[in-house]
Amino acid sequence: YALKYSLGRYEIGLEHYGELMGQLGFTGGLHGLDVGSGAGHWIHAFAALNDQATGIELREDFVEIANGVAAAAGLADRARSIVGDARNLPFEAETFDVVWSHGVIMFVEHDQALMEMSRVLKTSGALYIGYTSIGHRMRLLQRAIAGETTRNLMRTTINTLFNNSIYRAGIFQTPRGRVRCYTREELQHTARLAGFSIVAAPKLQDQSDQWHGREGTIDFLARKTAPQDQRIRDIVTAASDEAALLAETREAIRFGAPEAALLLLDEAKLDETQAEVRHARLSAMLKAGKLRPHTPAIGELDADETEAAALLRAKIALNFARWPEAIERLEALPATAETSLLLLAAHLYADNLDAALPLSTDARSRHGDDFSIGIAHLRTLDMAGDDARLFAETNRLLDDIADGVIDYD
Repeated sequence: YALKYSLGRYEIGLEHYGELMGQLGFTGGLHGLDVGSGAGHWIHAFAALNDQATGIELREDFVEIANGVAAAAGLADRARSIVGDARNLPFEAETFDVVWSHGVIMFVEHDQALMEMSRVLKTSGALYIGYTSIGHRMRLLQRAIAGETTRNLMRTTINTLFNNSIYRAGIFQTPRGRVRCYTREELQHTARLAGFSIVAAPKLQDQSDQWHGREGTIDFLARKTAPQDQRIRDIVTAASDEAALLAETREAIRFGAPEAALLLLDEAKLDETQAEVRHARLSAMLKAGKLRPHTPAIGELDADETEAAALLRAKIALNFARWPEAIERLEALPATAETSLLLLAAHLYADNLDAALPLSTDARSRHGDDFSIGIAHLRTLDMAGDDARLFAETNRLLDDIADGVIDYD
């Protein structure tokens, strides 16, 4: 796979990627970092125009290819790829003049990666992000039901959208993949919370397509205007009162910046004897993957008889794969779109198809306008192997979305 992908990038040519660097203003004696550098094509193009380029890549086979190409091209002294993780960059703070990440962020925790990019980027340095969004996924589904792509690609796309819906509902652990799908507003707001200000939308993605007005790819150029800790302090200082700050925290959790939400709570030092504040912290920890099964605050939820606490306990059980407990707790709650989605997820992850099929049909009937329920219904039909209904329901969902609005709430 790595070799095939790399050949495709280099057939496009380094001149093409050099032109992109020029359009971004990434030229003239700079030290740059590519997060998720793959075959090394971006760092080699950058190195030809600057002093030093570093690439960090999770896969060793890509790193081997990238460094081999650098040596063959006479760029080994200026372009270096290493194995590493976007969520824990092995560099000192304020190391790089520019940082970019193209087609990678959707595969990692977005706020963790953006926080790390902010940390290693010099203040006033530039960041470029390229990202695959919802329109691309919808186009893949449409091509699948038209027979233009494989059945397996359809299955993968449905699973991606389903797990993304579960993550949006507050669950970190989503079996069988954790690809995310943010909107432009959500992705850029996550970047702002990490200390960036958005400068422009260059539209330099390889496939800058749209699907019925929904962006298939997103890119933006940003500048680091403050370290993240300063940005968090500024938000806390600017908040009119504790209620406004708690609302800001909940919003960060909702769209997918739980790490920033935790920083806001830490900085604000809100009274955590208040149920709302405890719920916010637990929700942020859960969605950030920082909650542990025996965190003491989880036990305190047992004494909290509110519906919010009961839903949070159900989410915690679902996150830790305690399917029977999650199902029991969710069945005791009102059948909203959110609880129906989570209950269906618990049954599907537990391979309880006999229970999932009627539940899925009922939820689709009750909450037909909810995008996440529609995707969950497709996932159920996919797991059941009912291709006839799957294709018909996929076509129905696409028609609904084309005429309306994707509502993640």
